[in-house]
Amino acid sequence: MVTTTKPDGFIPNVKVSGVLIMCKGELLLIKRSATKQFGANQWAIVGGKVDEGETYFKALVRETQEEVGILLEESWIQKNTLYYHVPDSDKQYMLEYSLYVVSIDEKLAVTLNEENTDFGWFTFDETKELNLIEDALYCMVDILENK
Repeated sequence: MVTTTKPDGFIPNVKVSGVLIMCKGELLLIKRSATKQFGANQWAIVGGKVDEGETYFKALVRETQEEVGILLEESWIQKNTLYYHVPDSDKQYMLEYSLYVVSIDEKLAVTLNEENTDFGWFTFDETKELNLIEDALYCMVDILENK
């Protein structure tokens, strides 16, 4: 279950920062490689794990540069929402997920690293047809429709 309300007693064991990069009505998504432990061969929002001592934004800048070769600027940020992933019976983690929305005027060059096999710019409706990583669609709907 994903929620924007922090559950009582929630202590995350994983923190993640992600970004929806938007350009003229399209979102940049990446396809994770088959070797990824979580979300192998699935489409995902750009982002990754927050390292010890990092802020969500600092992790976001690092991960975005590593994954797609784009250096984010703080002035591009339009919105940020914090999500909490509460484990189901088959989950072993409690995830805190900071999702940012960034808007750019022109599509930037994308350079993928070895963690990803493809990228694409998709309309919101097109993302609903993709094999998206767990909970990505919920977060995208929530942050884009609750401006």
